[in-house]
Amino acid sequence: MEQTIIEKLYKDLHDKSVFVRANAAGNENCNEELLKIALKDVDEEIRREAASNENCTERLLKIALKDVDGFVRYNAVKNKNFTEKLLKIALKDEDEEIRAAAYKKKIKLNIEYFVNGCKD
Repeated sequence: MEQTIIEKLYKDLHDKSVFVRANAAGNENCNEELLKIALKDVDEEIRREAASNENCTERLLKIALKDVDGFVRYNAVKNKNFTEKLLKIALKDEDEEIRAAAYKKKIKLNIEYFVNGCKD
């Protein structure tokens, strides 16, 4: 019997190889459950890939913003699903680059709101 893509990704996220786990975490077919597993990985490369994944939900990005690795937090801020609600956390980050990325995201979100609001 052939594995589904979700079953394959689940298996890959538990592989010994960092390369295999990182590829799985960055896969476009990862769902919230699989990304949550990836965000708990001991290797920061896997967590970085997961935080960059476009399927990351606001809930998962909030988890990523609490990561010890600055690149995981940075990738969360740069994620297309990053919300204005998460800005409060990111703007208080200890890392200057994360705060700068969050400030840029805030400007972008404000511009999008202004542009979309003017269309009504």
